[in-house]
Amino acid sequence: MYQPPKSWSEINLQTFQELLPHIQTNSEFTRIQYQNYMIRISKILGVPDEHIDNMTRDEFEIWCHNLEWVHQLPQTLNFDVIIDGVKYLYEQDPSKWNVNQYKDLNETVKGKNEIEIIGEAHNIVAIFLRPTVKKWNWKKFFKGLLRLNFNGYQYELLPYSPNETDKRALLFQEKLPADIAYSINLFFCLFAIEFTNNSLLSSVQQLLAEVEAK
Repeated sequence: MYQPPKSWSEINLQTFQELLPHIQTNSEFTRIQYQNYMIRISKILGVPDEHIDNMTRDEFEIWCHNLEWVHQLPQTLNFDVIIDGVKYLYEQDPSKWNVNQYKDLNETVKGKNEIEIIGEAHNIVAIFLRPTVKKWNWKKFFKGLLRLNFNGYQYELLPYSPNETDKRALLFQEKLPADIAYSINLFFCLFAIEFTNNSLLSSVQQLLAEVEAK
Protein backbone atom coordinates (compact mmCIF):
# COMPACT_ATOMS: atom_id res chain seq x y z
CA MET A 1 0.00 0.00 0.00
CA TYR A 2 1.24 3.48 -0.87
CA GLN A 3 2.46 5.45 2.14
CA PRO A 4 2.33 9.27 2.01
CA PRO A 5 5.41 11.30 2.98
CA LYS A 6 5.30 12.23 6.66
CA SER A 7 7.56 15.27 6.73
CA TRP A 8 9.61 17.67 4.63
CA SER A 9 12.62 15.37 5.01
CA GLU A 10 10.86 12.79 2.82
CA ILE A 11 10.47 14.98 -0.26
CA ASN A 12 13.15 16.55 -2.42
CA LEU A 13 13.91 20.20 -3.11
CA GLN A 14 12.18 20.22 -6.48
CA THR A 15 8.89 18.96 -5.00
CA PHE A 16 9.20 21.57 -2.24
CA GLN A 17 9.60 24.31 -4.86
CA GLU A 18 6.57 23.05 -6.80
CA LEU A 19 4.48 22.67 -3.66
CA LEU A 20 5.13 25.99 -1.93
CA PRO A 21 3.13 28.31 -4.25
CA HIS A 22 0.04 26.09 -3.78
CA ILE A 23 0.05 26.02 0.01
CA GLN A 24 -2.78 28.08 1.48
CA THR A 25 -2.72 28.43 5.24
CA ASN A 26 -5.37 31.10 5.89
CA SER A 27 -8.11 30.16 3.43
CA GLU A 28 -11.62 29.04 4.32
CA PHE A 29 -12.71 26.16 2.12
CA THR A 30 -16.01 24.50 1.45
CA ARG A 31 -15.80 20.71 1.73
CA ILE A 32 -15.55 20.34 -2.08
CA GLN A 33 -12.91 23.11 -2.35
CA TYR A 34 -10.88 21.50 0.41
CA GLN A 35 -11.06 18.10 -1.26
CA ASN A 36 -9.91 19.57 -4.57
CA TYR A 37 -7.14 21.50 -2.81
CA MET A 38 -5.80 18.43 -1.01
CA ILE A 39 -5.98 16.37 -4.20
CA ARG A 40 -3.82 19.00 -5.91
CA ILE A 41 -1.33 18.89 -3.03
CA SER A 42 -1.29 15.10 -3.20
CA LYS A 43 -0.58 15.11 -6.92
CA ILE A 44 2.39 17.43 -6.43
CA LEU A 45 3.69 15.03 -3.78
CA GLY A 46 3.57 12.27 -6.38
CA VAL A 47 0.65 10.29 -4.99
CA PRO A 48 -0.75 7.87 -7.64
CA ASP A 49 -4.16 8.96 -8.98
CA GLU A 50 -5.69 5.54 -8.38
CA HIS A 51 -4.66 5.65 -4.74
CA ILE A 52 -6.76 8.78 -4.18
CA ASP A 53 -9.65 7.73 -6.43
CA ASN A 54 -10.24 4.51 -4.47
CA MET A 55 -10.48 6.17 -1.06
CA THR A 56 -13.70 6.40 0.90
CA ARG A 57 -14.64 9.77 2.38
CA ASP A 58 -13.41 8.74 5.83
CA GLU A 59 -10.12 7.45 4.41
CA PHE A 60 -9.63 10.68 2.51
CA GLU A 61 -10.18 12.79 5.63
CA ILE A 62 -7.56 10.71 7.48
CA TRP A 63 -5.28 11.17 4.48
CA CYS A 64 -5.71 14.96 4.62
CA HIS A 65 -4.98 14.96 8.34
CA ASN A 66 -1.74 13.05 7.72
CA LEU A 67 -0.64 15.72 5.24
CA GLU A 68 -1.21 18.66 7.57
CA TRP A 69 2.57 19.05 7.94
CA VAL A 70 2.72 20.74 4.53
CA HIS A 71 1.06 23.82 6.04
CA GLN A 72 4.04 24.52 8.29
CA LEU A 73 7.49 25.21 6.90
CA PRO A 74 10.44 23.18 8.25
CA GLN A 75 11.10 24.18 11.85
CA THR A 76 14.45 22.50 12.59
CA LEU A 77 17.57 23.73 10.83
CA ASN A 78 19.48 20.81 9.37
CA PHE A 79 22.79 21.05 7.52
CA ASP A 80 23.91 17.40 7.45
CA VAL A 81 24.17 16.49 3.77
CA ILE A 82 25.39 13.21 2.24
CA ILE A 83 24.34 12.45 -1.36
CA ASP A 84 25.47 9.34 -3.25
CA GLY A 85 28.15 8.75 -0.62
CA VAL A 86 29.58 12.28 -0.94
CA LYS A 87 29.52 14.56 2.10
CA TYR A 88 28.69 18.22 1.40
CA LEU A 89 29.61 21.06 3.74
CA TYR A 90 29.60 24.85 3.73
CA GLU A 91 32.25 27.25 4.94
CA GLN A 92 31.00 28.62 8.27
CA ASP A 93 33.41 31.56 8.31
CA PRO A 94 32.10 34.27 5.91
CA SER A 95 35.57 35.83 5.75
CA LYS A 96 36.68 32.73 3.82
CA TRP A 97 33.95 32.96 1.17
CA ASN A 98 35.43 34.11 -2.11
CA VAL A 99 34.32 36.99 -4.31
CA ASN A 100 32.57 34.73 -6.82
CA GLN A 101 30.30 33.35 -4.09
CA TYR A 102 29.23 36.83 -3.00
CA LYS A 103 28.74 37.91 -6.60
CA ASP A 104 26.77 34.81 -7.59
CA LEU A 105 24.52 35.05 -4.53
CA ASN A 106 23.78 38.71 -5.21
CA GLU A 107 22.91 38.01 -8.85
CA THR A 108 20.68 35.10 -7.85
CA VAL A 109 18.53 36.91 -5.26
CA LYS A 110 18.65 40.51 -6.55
CA GLY A 111 15.18 41.97 -7.15
CA LYS A 112 13.33 38.77 -6.26
CA ASN A 113 10.49 38.33 -3.77
CA GLU A 114 10.21 35.48 -1.26
CA ILE A 115 8.46 33.03 -3.60
CA GLU A 116 10.88 33.78 -6.44
CA ILE A 117 13.83 33.22 -4.11
CA ILE A 118 12.44 29.81 -3.12
CA GLY A 119 12.34 29.07 -6.84
CA GLU A 120 16.07 29.76 -6.90
CA ALA A 121 16.79 27.67 -3.80
CA HIS A 122 18.71 25.00 -5.71
CA ASN A 123 21.00 27.66 -7.19
CA ILE A 124 21.53 29.35 -3.81
CA VAL A 125 22.36 26.07 -2.11
CA ALA A 126 24.75 25.14 -4.93
CA ILE A 127 26.75 28.33 -4.32
CA PHE A 128 27.60 27.50 -0.72
CA LEU A 129 27.17 23.75 -0.25
CA ARG A 130 30.24 22.09 -1.76
CA PRO A 131 31.54 18.52 -1.92
CA THR A 132 34.36 17.44 0.36
CA VAL A 133 37.31 15.08 0.22
CA LYS A 134 38.18 12.86 3.17
CA LYS A 135 41.82 13.25 4.27
CA TRP A 136 43.93 11.82 7.04
CA ASN A 137 45.23 14.34 9.58
CA TRP A 138 47.92 13.12 11.99
CA LYS A 139 47.55 16.17 14.22
CA LYS A 140 43.84 15.48 14.68
CA PHE A 141 44.61 11.80 15.34
CA PHE A 142 47.17 12.48 18.09
CA LYS A 143 44.95 15.13 19.73
CA GLY A 144 42.10 12.64 19.72
CA LEU A 145 44.17 10.03 21.54
CA LEU A 146 43.79 12.04 24.74
CA ARG A 147 40.00 11.50 24.51
CA LEU A 148 40.35 7.93 23.20
CA ASN A 149 39.16 9.16 19.81
CA PHE A 150 41.11 7.30 17.13
CA ASN A 151 39.52 9.02 14.15
CA GLY A 152 42.14 11.06 12.33
CA TYR A 153 40.07 11.73 9.24
CA GLN A 154 38.68 15.14 8.43
CA TYR A 155 36.60 16.53 5.59
CA GLU A 156 38.02 19.35 3.46
CA LEU A 157 35.90 21.48 1.17
CA LEU A 158 36.77 21.48 -2.49
CA PRO A 159 37.43 24.95 -3.98
CA TYR A 160 34.44 26.91 -5.26
CA SER A 161 34.02 26.96 -9.02
CA PRO A 162 31.13 28.88 -10.66
CA ASN A 163 31.31 26.45 -13.60
CA GLU A 164 30.18 23.56 -11.41
CA THR A 165 27.17 25.16 -9.71
CA ASP A 166 24.62 24.38 -12.46
CA LYS A 167 25.35 20.66 -12.31
CA ARG A 168 25.31 20.70 -8.50
CA ALA A 169 22.03 22.66 -8.47
CA LEU A 170 20.30 19.97 -10.56
CA LEU A 171 21.63 17.28 -8.22
CA PHE A 172 20.29 19.14 -5.20
CA GLN A 173 16.88 19.62 -6.82
CA GLU A 174 16.59 15.88 -7.30
CA LYS A 175 18.20 14.48 -4.15
CA LEU A 176 18.49 17.13 -1.43
CA PRO A 177 15.74 16.72 1.22
CA ALA A 178 13.45 19.73 1.44
CA ASP A 179 14.11 20.45 5.13
CA ILE A 180 17.86 20.71 4.56
CA ALA A 181 17.41 22.81 1.42
CA TYR A 182 15.09 25.21 3.26
CA SER A 183 17.51 25.48 6.20
CA ILE A 184 20.43 26.40 3.97
CA ASN A 185 18.36 28.70 1.77
CA LEU A 186 16.96 30.57 4.79
CA PHE A 187 20.39 30.96 6.39
CA PHE A 188 22.11 32.35 3.33
CA CYS A 189 19.22 34.57 2.20
CA LEU A 190 19.16 36.22 5.63
CA PHE A 191 22.89 36.68 5.31
CA ALA A 192 22.44 38.13 1.81
CA ILE A 193 20.01 40.73 3.14
CA GLU A 194 22.46 41.71 5.88
CA PHE A 195 25.34 41.76 3.39
CA THR A 196 23.37 43.93 0.95
CA ASN A 197 22.41 46.39 3.69
CA ASN A 198 25.99 46.63 4.88
CA SER A 199 27.25 47.10 1.32
CA LEU A 200 24.71 49.87 0.74
CA LEU A 201 25.72 51.60 3.98
CA SER A 202 29.38 51.33 3.01
CA SER A 203 28.67 52.87 -0.42
CA VAL A 204 26.77 55.78 1.14
CA GLN A 205 29.59 56.42 3.62
CA GLN A 206 32.15 56.36 0.81
CA LEU A 207 30.07 58.78 -1.26
CA LEU A 208 29.75 61.21 1.68
CA ALA A 209 33.50 61.05 2.24
CA GLU A 210 34.14 61.92 -1.42
CA VAL A 211 31.71 64.87 -1.26
CA GLU A 212 33.38 66.23 1.89
CA ALA A 213 36.80 65.88 0.29
CA LYS A 214 35.70 68.03 -2.63
